[in-house]
Amino acid sequence: MNTPRLGRLGLLALINVIIGLLMAPAAVADSTDCTSDFEVSLNAPLLNPNAGFSPSETTMALAATIPAGDYALAMVSYDEHSNKTVDQSDQLNEQWFMQLLDSSGSVVYQSEVSPDLPDDQDWLTFNTSATLTGDAVAMRVAHAAIGDNVNSIVANCAGFTRVAPELGSIGDMVWLDSNGNGWRDGSEPGIGGVRVLLTMPGTGGALEATTNADGTYLFAGLATGSYDVIVDLTTTPANTDLTTPPALPDVLADGEHHVVADFGPAAGAVLARAAIGDQVWMDDNVNGIFDSGEDILAGVTVSLFDTVNGTRLTTVTGASGQYLFAALTGGTYEVRVLTATAPENTALTTTGTYSISLSDGQTSLIADFGFAQALPTTGFETADFGIAGFVLLLIGAATLVLVRPGKTPWHLVNANEVR
Repeated sequence: MNTPRLGRLGLLALINVIIGLLMAPAAVADSTDCTSDFEVSLNAPLLNPNAGFSPSETTMALAATIPAGDYALAMVSYDEHSNKTVDQSDQLNEQWFMQLLDSSGSVVYQSEVSPDLPDDQDWLTFNTSATLTGDAVAMRVAHAAIGDNVNSIVANCAGFTRVAPELGSIGDMVWLDSNGNGWRDGSEPGIGGVRVLLTMPGTGGALEATTNADGTYLFAGLATGSYDVIVDLTTTPANTDLTTPPALPDVLADGEHHVVADFGPAAGAVLARAAIGDQVWMDDNVNGIFDSGEDILAGVTVSLFDTVNGTRLTTVTGASGQYLFAALTGGTYEVRVLTATAPENTALTTTGTYSISLSDGQTSLIADFGFAQALPTTGFETADFGIAGFVLLLIGAATLVLVRPGKTPWHLVNANEVR
C-alpha cells in the first residue's frame, strides 16, 4: 500500500492555511452591512480622543437628504484587533455616537452610544431605532470618550431603514333618526346597504364602503392625514332627509382609530338644522377682533355643551382656524375653547365661553376666540403685572422729585440732599 506524501509546495500551502486560520479573528459581528433605504458611508473616519481625552468628531454632508420620520438604524464600528501583535486586553471604550443635522445646523437626531467593540472582534453592528424630527442633510460622528482608558475606533457606516407607520381607521354608522334630533338614541336602528365614501382633500379617487346590516361601516388601514367622509344620498332610504352633515372631515395621526363619523337620515321632520361656529386666531393687536393679516390657529379644541339634554361635543379647528358644530336643534348651548390646546404662553383676548340660544334652523357664527402672547406663568396674571408695573412707575417718579412746601424741589441721590 502506497502512502501519499506531501511535496514541498503542498507542505508550504498547508502551512499557509494553518497560519491563516490562527490569524483569523475569533468572532465577526454582522460583517459591515449597512444596506438600507439611506446608507451612509462614513469613509472610515478615525475617532481618536487620546489628546486630552476630549471626544474627537467629524461632520460630513449627506449624499442624500434623510427625511423626518421613524427608522431602524444600524451603526457599524471597526478596529483591527486580530492582526495586532500587542496585548488587546486593554482595548476599552471603543464607542461612538452620531448626530444628524438639518440645513440650519440644528440637531434633529442623536443616537445612543454604540456598545464597546469586544477585544476579539474587528467589527460590531449596533442595531437601534431613530426618530428624526426634521430633514437631515449632514451627519456628525463623535467618540464617546468614556472614562480615562480610551482607545481609537473607526465609525465605518450607518444605515437608516424606514419604519412603516402604524395605520388607523375611520367609521362608524348610518342610522334612522326617527325623532329627527341629530342624535342616535338607543332604540333607533342602523341602516344597511348605504354607500359611504372616503376621500383625501387634494387627491383624486375615493375609497368606498357599504354599511352592514346593523348600519356600521369601517375604513381600515389608513395612513396619517386629513380625510373627508361622505354619505351617498342616493343610497339612503327613499323619502328621508339627513339630520347630520352629508360630509364629515377627520384628521388621523399614526395608529388612531376614529369611529365617530355617523349619518342620520330621518323620515319625518328634520329638526337638526342649526349650527354654531366660527374662528380661532392670534389677536396680535389685542383688540378682540379678527383683523386682516392676523395668523389663524389650527388644531385648537372647542367644546359645545347642550344645556337641554346635557350632551357635549368637541371639534378641532381646521387649517383655516375655523370650526363648526352643524346639525344642531334649536336650544341653548355653551361654547368653550380649551386653552390648554392653544400655543404655549398665550392668553385669551376674548371671552373663553359663549352662551348661545338658537331657534330651529338658525346659524350663529359669532363664537370667536382670540389669543395673544402672554408672560410665562409665574403665579400672577398678566393684568397683575401691568398694575404692579404702573404702581412701581408712580413710586419711582415720586422718589425722583420731591417738593417740600415753600422750598425748591430737591432730588434724592444716594440718600444725600442735593439742591
